[in-house]
Amino acid sequence: MEEERKVEAAKAKPNQREGSIGKYQPLRVSRIFSFDNLKFFFVIHNPIPSKKKKKKKKKSFVDLRPDSDFLETKMSAADIGGILDNSKELERLRKEQAGVLMEINRMHKKLQSSPELVERPGDTSLSRLKYLYSHAKKLSESEVTISDALLSQLDTLMPSGPSRRKPDGTDPKRKRGKVDTEITRVSASVRNQLENCASLVGEQVAARVTPDDAEKDIWFVVKVIHFDRENKEFEVLDEEPGDEEDGSSQRKYRLPISHIKPFPKRNEPSSASNFSPRTQVLAVYPGTTALYKATVVKKKKNEDYLLEFDDDDEEDGTLPQRMVPFYRVVSLPEGHRQ
Repeated sequence: MEEERKVEAAKAKPNQREGSIGKYQPLRVSRIFSFDNLKFFFVIHNPIPSKKKKKKKKKSFVDLRPDSDFLETKMSAADIGGILDNSKELERLRKEQAGVLMEINRMHKKLQSSPELVERPGDTSLSRLKYLYSHAKKLSESEVTISDALLSQLDTLMPSGPSRRKPDGTDPKRKRGKVDTEITRVSASVRNQLENCASLVGEQVAARVTPDDAEKDIWFVVKVIHFDRENKEFEVLDEEPGDEEDGSSQRKYRLPISHIKPFPKRNEPSSASNFSPRTQVLAVYPGTTALYKATVVKKKKNEDYLLEFDDDDEEDGTLPQRMVPFYRVVSLPEGHRQ
């Protein structure tokens, strides 16, 4: 009889599994995700049902625990959803950027193989290319905004106490990964700038051919013959150098990106800047291939400009007004010396 009472008493006790923690079942991993080499997993604690008097149910909670420091930070469902939504949006933006970049490259190849297309009536190649670059710029700005939001969300989850890493922060694997990322990941804005520069090959541009320490800035109309992506330099050709002491008919220059200003498209007036009267600009002096500082008098209906060039005084001291096509006028560079 004694043995039977012990068996009955054992059956009446709540079933408590081996390895359980207090009144909680063993930890169960619900979901894993990672961001910037930092892995997180969600752990759900569920109370073990009890046959005792019913008490107020304890709400399950979520622990966000990095696998390195095993934090015990409580998060709301809204926090988790926000991080996951931003991660998905970031991935979508990057895929869309890749598609836009592929289309830009196709347009470049098309125009390089058949440049006469842009002169055909009704051709919209240049307008399409302009739209693609504008769209790529917006996508890049959106990527920066979403990335900043993700970083802010993750910063709120990081521990505020002392770090367990070495004081100097040297983690060989993490340092190597960071260097690899910095080398391989080029921002969309930089890619767009390089694509813009590469598209100028074969075009005439305004170029400053004097070094930065020169007393005066000298600008000529030159033709781009090559763009070096690695060194970010243009190789340009001065097709009409004028009277040269060495007697050469043409001269080449290697110039940085800051020394080049593209001209507006001749057959696309909408691509030109709209300079208002009294605005100072850089323009090609009529009958030459040199650019000088000038002041806008007014803009004609045909989009050309009526300009007054500096140091162009007549014998009576007046400045003559000269007509210059809109596709030979660019904005005045900051700090221009003449």
